[in-house]
Amino acid sequence: MRAAPFASTPRAPDETVRDGCTRWVADRDARGIVSVRTDRARLRTHVFPRIGSRPVAKVTREELEDLVTHLDRRVRAGQLSWRTALSIWALVSKLFSDACRSKDRSLRARPDNPAAEVRAPDRGPRKAKVYLYPSEFLALVRCPQVPLATRRLYAVAIYTFARAGELEVLCWSDLDLDHGTAHLHVAMDRDRKRVKPTKSSMARRIALEPTLLPLLRAMRAEDAGEGRLFPRMPREASLAVALRKHLRVAGVQREDLFVNDATRKNMTFHDLRASGITWAAVRGDDLSKIQRRAGHSAPSTTDLYIREAETARVGFGEVFPPLPETLLRLPVATAEVPDDDPGTPDVDSGPSREGGSDAPGANRSGNRSAEMVNGPKSERFRAVGGVRGGGLESEALSRRVTKCFKTRHFRSAFETVGDRFRTFCYEFSYGK
Repeated sequence: MRAAPFASTPRAPDETVRDGCTRWVADRDARGIVSVRTDRARLRTHVFPRIGSRPVAKVTREELEDLVTHLDRRVRAGQLSWRTALSIWALVSKLFSDACRSKDRSLRARPDNPAAEVRAPDRGPRKAKVYLYPSEFLALVRCPQVPLATRRLYAVAIYTFARAGELEVLCWSDLDLDHGTAHLHVAMDRDRKRVKPTKSSMARRIALEPTLLPLLRAMRAEDAGEGRLFPRMPREASLAVALRKHLRVAGVQREDLFVNDATRKNMTFHDLRASGITWAAVRGDDLSKIQRRAGHSAPSTTDLYIREAETARVGFGEVFPPLPETLLRLPVATAEVPDDDPGTPDVDSGPSREGGSDAPGANRSGNRSAEMVNGPKSERFRAVGGVRGGGLESEALSRRVTKCFKTRHFRSAFETVGDRFRTFCYEFSYGK
């Protein structure tokens, strides 16, 4: 007898939105939807207080219109960004679409979709794109006060357009330096702690910039061509904080990189990828070539970078410039770190995911880096100050945890405290 393709457990006719979402989100998790953790938080914070106690089968169009009105009011009050409001509504729309026509028939609860004709929350102004000019990038990667491994990470991120999750699992076996290509086909799912396909499930083989090859060859020689390029990647939020600190230390003070308001966004690690894409557009690369290399699913996404490049091309500077020699060799001793630097994430810090030494600052061959061994005590202490938690000062840590609790992101709060505690343990053990 042929097996039924889907679960057949019937949905109770009076099952509430809150109870129904438990099974619906579990189904999304089983299908590998990467936003499940955020979905749960948004439902709990924004949807359940409004319609959580209502039966799924009895929710009306008017109730969903009231929800949209509530989201619009919060956006106008500055309590919510318009992008978040749209994401919440997209989640609710999908919930009721699946309640009507899900492939898993056990999730169906009604013959119609009450969200189908409801207008989405209002859109706000689109924030301007942010990227580094080549001169700013060179100032960053030449700065001896920025850890060498972090400077190398910045260079690879810009020159390959790779996302943070793709860089975290990028292995030497994925690179063909003899032919100058890289195969980006997997990424790290940081919520589930496992490897997943790239965004949009679009694997891509890209041509490496010729000016990046000397750095990759130097790094491969240090690693004996085995394992991952960056096996100890900090969290992306920590990388963003560190990047802005490093830019200031390197003397890059352009205001657009540090302001976050209604029309501008501050620089994040993901914007290094945007910088590389913009550089390719400034160089005049074909739109389809950039789209394939960046892994964009639609040409319209790539076209935004083309339009930005058309206005910024004059006086932009030489894109993908030759990298400084200081990136190609390990330092003899740790560079001086300013007294006001609270510590920064170093991709060579933290426990290894592929075996070998678990000591922070240990390189991938199992020996401690020169930055850890040769520097004075205070500098060695700073070298391990960024294990995953980013070496955050107590005041910044307190603000972050408080924000997590206010928005009911309790898991994020406990993870933040745990990350900082692990950082303290490493500092205590290896900073003596």
